Amino acid sequence: MSERALVGSDLVDLTDRDNLASFARPGYLERVCTPQERCALASSSEPSRRFFELFAAKEAAHKLLVKLGEEPGFSYQRIEIRADLGSARYRGYELALELDGSHDWVHVVAGVGAARVRREVAALVDLVGAKDPSEATRLLLRRLAARVTGLSFDELAIERRPLAGSWDGFAPPSLLASGEPTDIDVSLSHDGRFVAAALVVPPA
Repeated sequence: MSERALVGSDLVDLTDRDNLASFARPGYLERVCTPQERCALASSSEPSRRFFELFAAKEAAHKLLVKLGEEPGFSYQRIEIRADLGSARYRGYELALELDGSHDWVHVVAGVGAARVRREVAALVDLVGAKDPSEATRLLLRRLAARVTGLSFDELAIERRPLAGSWDGFAPPSLLASGEPTDIDVSLSHDGRFVAAALVVPPA
C-alpha cells in the first residue's frame, strides 16, 4: 500500500431526476450493493438517500483504489461499505470514509495516509464565470487550494495527463503550482446542479 496521502471523492445531486430514475430501475440496486447493504436499505427510513450515500462511498473508494494501482472495475459489489459509512473494504485495503451532505446532495471522500482532508461543495450557479461543470470543479479546487496552502490562485492549475489503459485515457487530476506538480493529492466531482473539490495536505 502507498504511504502517500491520497484522496478520492464523489458527489450525488439528490434532486436530479436521472439519479432518482436510476434508483427505481429494476436490478440497479443489485448491481451496486452487496446483500448486506441491500438489507440496510430495506430497513432505512430514507432508502433513496441511503442508497446514494452508499453509491458515492463506492465511487469515492473506486477513485482512490485506482490511484493505489488497483483495477476494481465498475462492479461496485466488490467494494464493501461498513454500516456506519466510516470505511470501505476492497481486498486487503481498508479505506477511511467521510460523509457530508445537505437536503439536496451527498459528498463522500475516501482517504489513505496521514493527512488532513479539506473539501468544498458548491452550486453551479454560484460559480460565476464557469462555462460548464468540469470548468466549475477546477475553479472550485483552485480556490480551495489557494485558501488552504496560501499559494496564489493564479499560479494554480489542474492537469490530467494521458494514461494508456485507464478507463478514459487519462490519469486522475493533479494540482500544479507555477506549472510544476505539487505533493497535494486532489479529487473532483460534479453531478446535476452541484460541484465538489477535495484535497489532502500532507503533514508538515
